[in-house]
Amino acid sequence: MSTPAQQNLPCVSNRPLPRALPFVRRLHMYLGMALLPWFCMYAVGAFVLNHRPLMDDWFRTDKPDWTRRMQQEYHRPLPAGEGTNTEQVRQAAHDVLKDLDMGDYSFWANRQNANRLVIHAFRFLGATRITYQIDRGRIVVDDQAFHLDRFLSGMHVRGRFDQPSLLTKVWGGIVDLVAVAVVIWVISGLYIWWTTRRRHLAGGLVLAAGTFCYVLLVLVL
Repeated sequence: MSTPAQQNLPCVSNRPLPRALPFVRRLHMYLGMALLPWFCMYAVGAFVLNHRPLMDDWFRTDKPDWTRRMQQEYHRPLPAGEGTNTEQVRQAAHDVLKDLDMGDYSFWANRQNANRLVIHAFRFLGATRITYQIDRGRIVVDDQAFHLDRFLSGMHVRGRFDQPSLLTKVWGGIVDLVAVAVVIWVISGLYIWWTTRRRHLAGGLVLAAGTFCYVLLVLVL
């Protein structure tokens, strides 16, 4: 039963609130709490990617970025020519990594020319560059020094299910779940805003302003 004072307030409706509202409110709150570390991770990673020169000033040291781990004779037949497709290059790179006991690393590979295959194997805490000089029968392995900015940006962009590592696939699955959770979190927030029937105008203006800025940037940039 509303009081006379409440009846005079235009923002308060006499209609009953939806029965699902308490559940949606709790869902929205707990999703927000669960997503907090992921929001922070992506926010910090985006800042690092967006301010690369500043990050270089903050995190670079006088120590060498790459350290030679080994250089030795190595022979493994690869598909001839430069025109090998991406799948062939990845398979060849994976075979090389297995020979080096690095078969569970995530990686990308580049067949620069017929006689050179470069593989970048990476984890969150570091990266390794493998250069296979095919015509010389030689392989060179260099380890990259750890830098906090690379660690943060790596967490921002890490993923993909085509990598051999099971943990990388698990990470990709968790990221998919986070993406779905973010969509549910947004929808539940809109539902709460709409069904409470308060401050519709203010919320609508904020929503319109945010949408306008996003669409404008997409069209202009």
